[in-house]
Parts: sequence; structure tokens; C-alpha cells
Amino acid sequence: MQDKQTLSDRKKQDIVNAAIQEFDSHGFQKTSMDQIAKTANVSKRTVYNHFPSKDALFVEITSIMWEQALTATVYPYQKTLTLKEQLTTIADQEMQLLKSPTFISVSRLIIAECLHSENTKQQTLAHIADAESGLNIWLKHATEDGRLAIDDIDIAATQFSSLLKSFAYWPQIIGFGDFPEPAKYKHIIDSAVEMFLTQYQVQS
Repeated sequence: MQDKQTLSDRKKQDIVNAAIQEFDSHGFQKTSMDQIAKTANVSKRTVYNHFPSKDALFVEITSIMWEQALTATVYPYQKTLTLKEQLTTIADQEMQLLKSPTFISVSRLIIAECLHSENTKQQTLAHIADAESGLNIWLKHATEDGRLAIDDIDIAATQFSSLLKSFAYWPQIIGFGDFPEPAKYKHIIDSAVEMFLTQYQVQS
């Protein structure tokens, strides 16, 4: 039974990967379940056994991407380390996610479909509202510990992420730039951490 489940999981992942590839190449609207089945090297029936519709498959892809985004910045708050050390690690974790070609491709796909479909946009917004990111949780703990002075955790988390994404995410999404080279990568993180702590760190 375990072997069959493992095979089923593997086929499901193959289908998701094939869908990402086809959606990225041809767009959601122009991609058929037949194409996805062919690319995944499975039968059309197998595709429908896992996903009753193309919309359901898209929702699964959106869920996977959002889970990656939430967990990328998971980092346990530590009293013994400086805020700079911890935030630098969190920023590096997020930047590694933004370096992933698959994450960028799926992001483009979701943004494009949100512009096309009100229903997709509402489903995506629901995902965003459902859970806290690792960064939000870390900021909350650092604030409760009296080391940061933050009135609105969500705003502060968005500000920090935006300092990174403006250089490492959006240029890739709109096709105006590549992921930063190592020297610029480090400068982006260092300056983001410095700017954030200048605004929010409690001076002792």
C-alpha cells in the first residue's frame, strides 16, 4: 500500500510540474488537460483522478507557491543573537526562494491569471489572508521581547520584504533584470537590514 501511495504522490507531482511548464509556455487559458497529461507522461484519466479540473490544478499550484513563500522566512527567534544576525539570515532565506526559476515562473503565471480572472484573484487573496509568514512570526516575537518597536507587524513585514523584492523579484517578473550577482546580493541584504533596524530597533 505504501509503495502505491508513493507512486501516486510521484505522479501527482509530475502532473503539477507538467502543468507549471505548460502554463508558463502557453498560458493557463490555452493549455489543455491533454497537453498536461502528455507532458507528465501519464494518462488523462490519471490527471483527472488527482485534479477534477484545470482550475483545481491551478489552485493546487497557487497553494504550493504560497506555502513556499510563507515557509521561506521561517526562523526561530533567538534572544542570544543580535537582530542584525537573525534578520540577515531571514533575508538570505527569502532571497534564495526568489532565486528559484520555478518560483518566478509560477509567480508570473499567477499574476497573469489574477489579472484575467476575478475568481482566481479572490482565491489567491484568500490564501494570502489565511496564514502568517515566518517573518511575521519572528517580528512578533522580537517586538514582544522589547527589541523592536512595531505597531503593525503586517506593514513592517511587507516593508522588509519589499526592500528585497524590488531588486530580486520584480525585475525578474517583468523581464527587466536578472537575479542579482553575489556582490549586489550581499549589498541588498545588508542595506535592507540596516534600513529596517534603523526604523524599528529599540535603542538601549
